[in-house]
Amino acid sequence: MQEDRRKRKSRAALRGALMKLMEQRSPSQITIKALCETADVNRSTFYANYGTIEDLLSDIHAEFFHRIELLLPERREPETDPHHVTEAEFLRIIGLMAAPDSPLPLLLRDDDARLFVQNMVQHFMTRYVLTHASCAGHYSYTYRTIGSFTVITQWIREGMPCPAQELAALLSSMSADPIL
Repeated sequence: MQEDRRKRKSRAALRGALMKLMEQRSPSQITIKALCETADVNRSTFYANYGTIEDLLSDIHAEFFHRIELLLPERREPETDPHHVTEAEFLRIIGLMAAPDSPLPLLLRDDDARLFVQNMVQHFMTRYVLTHASCAGHYSYTYRTIGSFTVITQWIREGMPCPAQELAALLSSMSADPIL
């Protein structure tokens, strides 16, 4: 149990250090040495937890996706449309993504956005799309996930020009469209 606690503490320190360093530069410009100095851990501690900085960044993504997941009900029941997200669920997701302490501005800079979106689709596909989903179901879910995420991030970048409730209603109605 003590080792698990130490490992969690080390991982949290490394995640915090990477986010701090990302305020000044992209992950591709961050060295493991600088990361370990900022986190106040040894290089061996880094390598005991991660193989690369990209692995650490993927861990940060997974942590954020888990926070989103907590806002959604389990959708693996066959009678439930795994693609539909209600207006209330979208409103909670928008609130999380637009919160002042959201890590999104740092995670979505430059080429970092590509890895984030890739990890997001993989993460949510694994949890919400059945492995035997049709080709149409698979790509429809990908389209809706990336589309909803892109609309929300664009809304945030544009200074949230319409009420969150209005955006949530729009996204929910689009996710319920059986044509997609």
